[in-house]
Amino acid sequence: MNKRIAWIDVARGIGIILVVYGHVARGLLNAGITGPKSPLSSLDYTIYSFHMPLFLFMAGLNVRRSLSKGAGRFFKSKILTIAYPYLLWSFIQGSLEVALASHLNNPVSRYDVMNIPWRPIKQFWFFFDLFLFHMVAIFTANRRAISALLFVLAFAFGFFIGPRHVWYTIYLWAFVFYEAGILLDVRTLEVVQHVKPLALPVLGALFAVAVYYSGPLCGYDTQSKYALPASVLGISFTIALCKLIVDWSASLTRLFTEFGVASTTIYILHVLAGAGTRVILRGMGVHNVAVQLSLGVLLGLGVPMLIYYAAVRLGIIAYLGLGIQPRPANDPASRKPPGTPMDGAGLASPVTRAG
Repeated sequence: MNKRIAWIDVARGIGIILVVYGHVARGLLNAGITGPKSPLSSLDYTIYSFHMPLFLFMAGLNVRRSLSKGAGRFFKSKILTIAYPYLLWSFIQGSLEVALASHLNNPVSRYDVMNIPWRPIKQFWFFFDLFLFHMVAIFTANRRAISALLFVLAFAFGFFIGPRHVWYTIYLWAFVFYEAGILLDVRTLEVVQHVKPLALPVLGALFAVAVYYSGPLCGYDTQSKYALPASVLGISFTIALCKLIVDWSASLTRLFTEFGVASTTIYILHVLAGAGTRVILRGMGVHNVAVQLSLGVLLGLGVPMLIYYAAVRLGIIAYLGLGIQPRPANDPASRKPPGTPMDGAGLASPVTRAG
């Protein structure tokens, strides 16, 4: 049972590493540092087909257990851990992008910054959408028939009409994966406990086939209905991988858990860190793709991690909107039962941590 918590943290850790890599690689492509025929371009569809659906599915997995504490408490927690970070860091990043517009690939405008309360920018679409999904879940998650109906309607609309946007940037596929997490929560946690090593190569092969055939079919558009098999298989493969990592390697489990616990901080800050690295290296005349990519990913992960540790040590991480202050290991309130739900944006977990 304890491995439920472990594999979820490992999955968030792997997922956030893929998020950072994806944004750094796209930054290099958009800046013209590497071309569309490079290996980075080939990996783009593979990663983007499933890494954000993975986070949305895992967020849905924990909704009903979070709501069991009370709808009022659930609502308050989402204000503090999603709405507040969204507004604060959207304005900070947006203002910096306006000021540094001449150095960036796709900077936002002053108009974009003014519209942040109802129109998200860049990576903050996830917080915007997830907060709205959580508000819907308050009234529907414990009513399985209604949740199933919402899932079917969103899937049908996205499949037959198109999943692009409902009001600015609400992705229907995002809602589909979120609702799938709610509907499959208990079943998923049960099935994962019985994952066998053979599942990994089987799911990996199926995922590779889905990516290989669906990419050209949908024009490498991860929002296409033809990308759904790759999304589902990518999520399944990642979950199976994380369960086996927990079973086989304590050191890898600890490593990925460190990233998973800090994933909210990383998600918020990695664009600033990664883009800043690219701009500085270009200013120094460094255009080597391998150097740009490796340093971009390293600092895109490392700088937010350092800020996370400093903010936790100072006890100010919640005030900064970068996550949840972990309880010390000797705090009785931190000894939660197996299967304890995640809080916040579904990116960070209140895992017990020493010191």
